[in-house]
Formats: sequence, C-alpha cells, structure tokens
Amino acid sequence: MSFSDYKLSNLLSASEGERLHLAEHQESRELFVLRLVELTDDDRINGLVERVSQVIELGLPNVVAIREVGVYDEGVYIVSKHYEGGTLSARLARGIGFNEVQRAFLDVCTGLSALHQAGLNHGDIKPSNVLFDETGMARLSDGLYLSSDESAPKFTPGFASPEQVAGREIDHRSDIYAAGAVLFRLIATGLPWLNAADSQPRARLPSDELPPLPDRFNELQPVIDKMLAVSPEKRYTTIDEVRTLVETLEVGFVPPSESSPVDLITTQELQATLPPLTFARGGLAAGSIGFNLASLVHWSTVILVLLQIPIAIGAFLVTDVRGKSLLAQIGIGESPALVAARRNAQALAADPI
Repeated sequence: MSFSDYKLSNLLSASEGERLHLAEHQESRELFVLRLVELTDDDRINGLVERVSQVIELGLPNVVAIREVGVYDEGVYIVSKHYEGGTLSARLARGIGFNEVQRAFLDVCTGLSALHQAGLNHGDIKPSNVLFDETGMARLSDGLYLSSDESAPKFTPGFASPEQVAGREIDHRSDIYAAGAVLFRLIATGLPWLNAADSQPRARLPSDELPPLPDRFNELQPVIDKMLAVSPEKRYTTIDEVRTLVETLEVGFVPPSESSPVDLITTQELQATLPPLTFARGGLAAGSIGFNLASLVHWSTVILVLLQIPIAIGAFLVTDVRGKSLLAQIGIGESPALVAARRNAQALAADPI
C-alpha cells in the first residue's frame, strides 16, 4: 500500500508540522485517520517509522490500531483505524456513571501497561485522547511516539507531570501522573490545581494538597494522591498496581459534570431503555447517514405507539356523541342533537302520519 491509496477528506486537526485528516481507502472505501508528519531529516524520518512499525507489530491492546506507516514526499504518513464511538471528554460532558468511568479507566491502564512494557511512553494522557471503539472499549490515541520528535516539549497543562512541564526527561511514571489527573477529572468537577492568575489547569506543586474527594471515594484518595505525587520516585512503580486497586472498587453514582440535570436524565435513563439513533457511513458518500437497525426498530415502535394517541382521540371525537358535541362547541361539525332533530323533521315531512 502507499499514500496514494487514500483520498483525503476532512481536516481533523493541525499543529506545527503535523496534520490529521479523515481519509477513505480508494479500493475498500473504509474510513481511516491519516496523520501527516512533515519531516526532512532522514534520521528523524527513520526513527519515527521504526517506532510506529514497532507498535504495528506488537498490536498493543487498548491502543488505537495503526494500519500502516510509510514515507511520502513531505515526510511520514501514519494510517490509523477510525473509531466512531467518540472521546472520553465527550462522554464526560454528557454525564456518566461510575461503572462506565471504571471500565474506561481500566482500559486506559491496560493500554498504558502495554505501551510501557514495549518501552514506550504515551506522554499526553487526557480525556480527549481516549477513544471508544464500536464495542465500547476505550483506546489510547495520539501518543508522543507518533510525533516527529518523541522528546519534544508537547504536553497538556493540568494533565502533564511536573517534570514534563519543566522540560525534563520523562518516563512511564509521567504517564502514571497523567492517568491520576484523568481519574481525578472523571470523579470530580474539574482538575485539582489551577493558576491563580488565569484559573487555567496546572501541574502539582510541592506545597499543594490534593483536594478532598467525596466520602464515597475515600478509598481512592490515597491512590490518586500517590499517582499525583510531585516526585516521580513517590508514585506507583507500574500502572498495573493502580489498575488492581481501582478494579476492586464498587461505587454507584453519577459524577458531577458540566451537563444539566435534564441532560443527565436523557443520557442515563431514557437512553438506557431506548437506544439512541446511531449514524454510520454508507450510501453515496462517506458522510451520508445510515441507521443502526436495532435502534431504528426501538424508535419506530415508540413512534407507532405515540401515533395511536391522536388516532384514538380522533376516533372518539368523530364517533362518540360526546365527542361530536365537543367538536360542535368549537365550530367543527354540527351538534348531534341538531342533526337528530333535522332527521326527525325530514322523516315527519315524508310521512306525516
């Protein structure tokens, strides 16, 4: 395969030296995400191709699947599978329960463990870099191992470790810090520490205390505190330790989020019994709409039931004497009593005896 096998469509994101496009394979018509990394230095090109090839060969669990990597005239292209399940940040915005939070976080831990065992760091763990596949499994995306320079100072404030923010060398413990920030974000209203000047998220300082979690999360308090330790030496040694601790928790709740109570009810209760209509690629163009069959059946049933209400009301108004009287009062049709009187008068006129 080659770069020319793909037809670029939507530009998903762009940064210095990198672009992310939605792309369609010319032959199979499958959708992929195509990352274009602009490079001219042969050593950096070879290094990036080598790292990505390692990820492809290992087939890491809970990490976005990469189909291929290659060189084109402006640098390196990387083809990843396109997932339509959305991001963890989008699910946070709508409001999610602890069971879903727990499953997603355990998937993140599994993906990080696989990366670390392969000798790779992710370097940019945050909710928007967690995607969901068609089965609901969470997968890590956009790690620094996909960047032109793995040591480049690329990070997200609030999730990046203190050593990463300071520009020092990072290892797997920096990912553990970021995972701790994600876990805190999943069960709280925001990130724990903000700049005084602009209220923007920041990394933990030696003088910072972890804000208290709700009582029902007492077991998590020391776990997150250790994950978010300022010194890497005071954090957990492996992400597997964290996974084991979180896996044993049993908490039922809906965490605070930016969603209104109405949004939470719609998401949590209505969609629990009535699956939302889902959109899928199909038809004449990549963006055309196709409905999930099970979802369509559910909603069709609901619509048919709702349609019975006006039909029943209409039948009552048209056939029942009281219904006809009601219609006559609002100027629709004649009063049943008036109709009966007229018919009696016509009968008497035809046969006066």
